[in-house]
Amino acid sequence: MMAETPKTKNTVCFFTKHLQGLSFDDIASLGAEAGFNGVEAPIRPKGHIEPEKVADELPKFIEALKKQGLEMTIMTSGINEVSKEQHTEEVLRTAAKLGVKRFRMNYFKYDLKQPIWEQLQAVRPKIKDLVALCKEIGIQPMFQNHSGKDYFGAPVWDIFSIMREYPAADFSFAYDILHSTCEGGLSWPLEFNLVKDHIGAA
Repeated sequence: MMAETPKTKNTVCFFTKHLQGLSFDDIASLGAEAGFNGVEAPIRPKGHIEPEKVADELPKFIEALKKQGLEMTIMTSGINEVSKEQHTEEVLRTAAKLGVKRFRMNYFKYDLKQPIWEQLQAVRPKIKDLVALCKEIGIQPMFQNHSGKDYFGAPVWDIFSIMREYPAADFSFAYDILHSTCEGGLSWPLEFNLVKDHIGAA
């Protein structure tokens, strides 16, 4: 008799953007009451915690989640490069030390008055440096495919042309099926199949 394959338990988290203004304890309590495993929390400019306050405030948020048996499944950040302005190292090192395993990157936007391909190539070294730092720290960067006329990643293939150079564990999509269907119309299954091995969260 063959042994049953153990079922993988998926982690289900909820985006806490709409709860800004509530205390960390209240956010955690609401998440636990609703039956979630964790949260996707905006730790970015105008988010729950400003980047320059992460070292002091993020431990308090993580502790509030732990008291309710929750995790910060995804940290939504204002980071899309390694820079002092974005407090990249401080934010990511603090998060990783507290057990946060992945974060959603900030977007890049195209200038529609300039050649598109050259702009895509211009972000390649920024992503390379960020992925290298994240691998050293032990946290996974993820890029959301957000719809819009000037968003990098809206058509999926553009960011994937860079992402495919890295193992999925080092750089993946926070794949958004709503934005994918908005942009892709009838073609979104093609895009999904193109990137499905590089989906870190959906």
